[in-house]
Amino acid sequence: MKRDNYRLMTLVSAGQHSVSRRPKRALLDAKAVEMAMGVPDSSLSVVHGGDPYNPALRDYLGMGIGRLYVISQYEQADVLPALMDHIESQEVDIILMGARSEVGESSGMSGYMLAEELGWSIVPNVAEIISVRAGTAEVLQGLPGGQRSRLKVSLPFIALIGNAAAIPRQVAFSLARDGVIEVLDAVSTLDEALESWDILNAKKRPKRLKIVKAKTAMERLKAATVTSDAKGGKVLTNVTPEAAAREILTLLKQEGVLKK
Repeated sequence: MKRDNYRLMTLVSAGQHSVSRRPKRALLDAKAVEMAMGVPDSSLSVVHGGDPYNPALRDYLGMGIGRLYVISQYEQADVLPALMDHIESQEVDIILMGARSEVGESSGMSGYMLAEELGWSIVPNVAEIISVRAGTAEVLQGLPGGQRSRLKVSLPFIALIGNAAAIPRQVAFSLARDGVIEVLDAVSTLDEALESWDILNAKKRPKRLKIVKAKTAMERLKAATVTSDAKGGKVLTNVTPEAAAREILTLLKQEGVLKK
């Protein structure tokens, strides 16, 4: 069915600064809002499920959306049932959301679970919505290595916004201050799985060893078997397991994988 005005909904979460831990807008969700604001002949509603007093929500208002709807949920609640009820009560053509959140579970499964419950199509790693017309959207999907894929998808659908999307606009203080947060009351459903989890601070990942970039099988074989002494390598032949283990341990310490 052709319509003059398409209805877009962006689902946003609260992010967190990686160093200061200050609440802020989540980057991928902000990219979703930026993309939705650029779709012509459309109306946009921005929705958050959680704490309406989270200061991070003001960052989205600072982008110029004017009003943000918050489905009030307590911290340990599963927001998906409340989001489902709200989406089904609205006439929505496209839902845009970040591929994953920055805090909490951050599993990246919310969009897929919503799509399954709604029976909608879902497009991951969306970099741009080119056009929406006659019940069909043309989108640009980000692929590894900077490549792009142009797709056509029927409405309604869910777009998961990836890193390839455009950087969102800066936050304006006056818009963030004057924007309206409208709280929508909803029943909170206990997330029973989350109650059984032990949540710990993430640890720094081990440093990766240098990866040899080789295109052909011959180059890969040469890289694996030939080592130049000029590059600090050492070829071991006919050594005891203990001596080989010591050399491997020394290499791992030199590369920063293990602490000295």
